[in-house]
Amino acid sequence: MDTPERTHNGRLFYREHDLIPIPRDIPELGISEGQRGLVKGLEFDYGRVLALVKVNYSTGQTRGWVEMDVMPERRVLSYSAAG
Repeated sequence: MDTPERTHNGRLFYREHDLIPIPRDIPELGISEGQRGLVKGLEFDYGRVLALVKVNYSTGQTRGWVEMDVMPERRVLSYSAAG
């Protein structure tokens, strides 16, 4: 099911437990751009919004974790494999 982007006054926002698209390929984890992950935590930091995103395999097992900016722009900051 395709979920539309969430916006508020033209700005992107998310809540915990939303599905969010990963903004770039992460070959080390086998994640492709646009694949969705589950927002597990949000942090507000001096006008930025950071998200901790859990990405699963189709089996439901955790593939890895992605830390990313969601505002003012979406970009990957770091990632790690499930361990």
